[in-house]
Amino acid sequence: MLPINWTNVVAVNVNGYRNQNEDVYGVMTTKSSEFEKTNVVLDDSLRLKLAQHRPKTVVDIKSKDCTRLATSDQHLFHCKLDEIYAFEINSMERRHIPWDKDDWIIDICYSTLLELFFIWSNSGFYTFDSSTMEKRQTIENIRDTGTGWYRCTCFDKFLFLSYDYNIEQRKIEIEENEYELINEWKLAVENDNELIRCMKVNELRIVLGIGEYHRTDRFELHDYNMNILHTLNFNILDIALLPHAKWLIVVKSSNKLTIVNNDGEVEETTYYNCKDNVLNSITFGSNMLVIETCNQLYFHDI
Repeated sequence: MLPINWTNVVAVNVNGYRNQNEDVYGVMTTKSSEFEKTNVVLDDSLRLKLAQHRPKTVVDIKSKDCTRLATSDQHLFHCKLDEIYAFEINSMERRHIPWDKDDWIIDICYSTLLELFFIWSNSGFYTFDSSTMEKRQTIENIRDTGTGWYRCTCFDKFLFLSYDYNIEQRKIEIEENEYELINEWKLAVENDNELIRCMKVNELRIVLGIGEYHRTDRFELHDYNMNILHTLNFNILDIALLPHAKWLIVVKSSNKLTIVNNDGEVEETTYYNCKDNVLNSITFGSNMLVIETCNQLYFHDI
């Protein structure tokens, strides 16, 4: 592997961005005591709506705020500390994946280019093959995790890594089996306690959830040069990538789900009615939405 060249180091200031202070929590739709009458589905225009719609599958599983979800076309990975469970999209069979005890998984994402998962744990940064359910490679020149906050995400040929309020962009070179560092950015945060709690990308945007360790205060939409294009102020638990350049945001301790487009416009906010708090959401395959609570995973056809 060639040595990393540190290039294009810039500071990104959070001041001076366009700020949208509308009520991003939106209008709450009518709640019902019957769970099956108030589950969320996505219509053809990718707007959230409430309908008489049961989830296709409900799986009992213990989760915490530290759990991470990632999906390929065939598998959903649910990671909690040093435990990994894989779900197969057709059978919904749950499989426990052996992992070293006390090697906590910090984050996980999937590369469509490599057709491999990236797993970032206390012991290193790995590629993981879901066809064999085994580690494929240890990626060198990725800094060790410590007491900070670490996130990884990728889109096409780019891998993005964040360390507290620093972001790296790496280019995936398949033939050379390299992950060349091409950009590094340091966010000019509002105070020393702020960090990147969530990070996702699509073909045009890098979206960040910025806040302190136990609270995310704002959603930031950036271009690939890390210019801030738009900001929304609310407490985010998780961000999921939707088709057609849209983002699904889970609002903390409210069970509210918000769709935001690539222009930073809130298209809809609605309420997911279940007995436990919603923690995460993610799309699975071409026609499924997964909602995670502290006790269950809800699989919805969309």
